[in-house]
Amino acid sequence: MVTRTLQYQNGSLFTVIPRALAEAIGLVPGEKVSFGIDKGKITIAPVAAAKHATDAASTETEAEAVPACPT
Repeated sequence: MVTRTLQYQNGSLFTVIPRALAEAIGLVPGEKVSFGIDKGKITIAPVAAAKHATDAASTETEAEAVPACPT
């Protein structure tokens, strides 16, 4: 088991997920995760891949809606 110290910023607590643990469940930087509580313990899990496709599509649509800056 790995131990980390909780830190406080902007009204929230945070910590760093050790690389070995993130890699063990396939987490990568920028990935969305969900948090839960199970038997008094906080759980973290990757959000389903289908959700990522929807998010990527909406991000692309928003980016396309922004007019280009004149040169």
